[in-house]
Amino acid sequence: MCKFRAFAAPLLVLILAACGSDPVADQPGTPAGVQSSTNLSNGALGTVRYKYDPAALTRAEVDLVLPPDFEQTVFAIKFIPAPLASRLGGAYCSFGRVAQGQECTARSEIGFAIALLERPIADYTTALAQASPSIATLEPVMVDGQEGMSFVLDSEFAHTRYTYLPSGGRTLLLVDRYTDGGIDAGTEALDQVRRSIDL
Repeated sequence: MCKFRAFAAPLLVLILAACGSDPVADQPGTPAGVQSSTNLSNGALGTVRYKYDPAALTRAEVDLVLPPDFEQTVFAIKFIPAPLASRLGGAYCSFGRVAQGQECTARSEIGFAIALLERPIADYTTALAQASPSIATLEPVMVDGQEGMSFVLDSEFAHTRYTYLPSGGRTLLLVDRYTDGGIDAGTEALDQVRRSIDL
């Protein structure tokens, strides 16, 4: 039986648990405690499991650039509200025009991504703490008794919240990209994914 605890941060609500793992899979199902008029699909990223509504969200595999230097990339699963996904490949994302000559990509569009990093959280904490004056203010977070950290990176178009949590000997990275305009498309479905995450 999993023990859940909620954690709230600006535009980020999580309920996480310490449980077992399954290989990557997508299967229909509806989790306990999540109300949905459609079937949710199960998925996994390494030891982390999640559920999402494929009718409301587009699930994309992306390479995220990692702070603090934003040169290294990591494989991630990103959930993009379906109405916004139709803009991918065009000159405009939901938050406005992208740079001249660029296209709107799954990585840059509004949404919620999860990645499982290889090293322990202390490695990332140290690197970010050393670089924090040039990035943002690091905030301690507590999720289900696990200490992590979070910070928000602001850009011209959107805000990106990075949350690092321990996951065994590795690190779970949650990346929430949002705007001040409060784009409502898919908000409830993205919250379902956050609530369903199972470490």
